[in-house]
Amino acid sequence: MEIEIKFCISRSNQLLPVIPDPDAYVKLFEGKQLAEFFAGNVPDIFEFQKDDYLSQPGRDLKSLDEVFRKREITTYIRRKSKWQIKEHDQLLTWKGPAERGVVKSREEIEFSTPDSLWVVLGKIGFNSSLIICKHRWVFKIRSKDQTFNLCFDCVEKLGCFIEIELITSNENKEKAIDAIFDLQKELGWENFSVEKRSYAQLIKE
Repeated sequence: MEIEIKFCISRSNQLLPVIPDPDAYVKLFEGKQLAEFFAGNVPDIFEFQKDDYLSQPGRDLKSLDEVFRKREITTYIRRKSKWQIKEHDQLLTWKGPAERGVVKSREEIEFSTPDSLWVVLGKIGFNSSLIICKHRWVFKIRSKDQTFNLCFDCVEKLGCFIEIELITSNENKEKAIDAIFDLQKELGWENFSVEKRSYAQLIKE
């Protein structure tokens, strides 16, 4: 199960550059208790993610609050001040109905897939309904025996966001939610604007 809280840092309708500028992120985060953290921890690696939301014949995924998504990930690594492609991967993800609140939780199944699977899905009627592109910087944060993903996202035509994510079992869901709130306080981010809507929902509005 995926447990997450998302903060909106800035809104923008701009297109993404091919390669993001870390210094531009630092400037964007000034005055938001983020510049120092990002400048001191920015990794020499980032992901370009292309999310293709699929529609399923005979099943209204929106009304069921389900997500069926193809994600293409191109990972870039910086060597001697130059960005190079490190690897490319494709993931298929199903997400169940979200239990909504300040912290969002939902069942998630995700796995790597070959190109041939997308051909099969197209043959049996699955279609692309929405495409969202973003740059993602992922930080691993260790706090109180938990490892969190801290994702800095720059989403095309939406702006910049931060997600605190934790993967856990359904039995430990409440503990995971408490742990996320504790980390939010530890980082000094209590006053950040929480965004409860998904990127797909924001794009469609």
